[in-house]
Amino acid sequence: MSLQERMPQLNYAAVTGVVKKRSGLFSTLKGVSVIHLMVENTLDNSHRESGKDTWEIRVDIWGNAARALDERLGVGDGILAEGILSHREVEDYDGGKRYQNVLRARRIEILYTEKERKA
Repeated sequence: MSLQERMPQLNYAAVTGVVKKRSGLFSTLKGVSVIHLMVENTLDNSHRESGKDTWEIRVDIWGNAARALDERLGVGDGILAEGILSHREVEDYDGGKRYQNVLRARRIEILYTEKERKA
């Protein structure tokens, strides 16, 4: 058992939400499979006029886990994703720098599918 598994508080994060966007399964130049997701989490908040707060969280799933989820995971599915947070610096179209926090998921559990949610 790794240190990360024994002490999950060391850069361990879990998020739930609905998959709003997803890339197809593709491979990096080194042959590692990856799927990129945009997960939306909405929380009721009585302190706001709209009554809701919504967050978008980027989640990446890599390797065997990505291949296993490829056929089953779709837009509209509710998920629980667990993994580590990573920080990226990217350049936008105007040449400026942007910063992203990404959950590098080690595990994704499908809580419900879009079909189950609409039923």
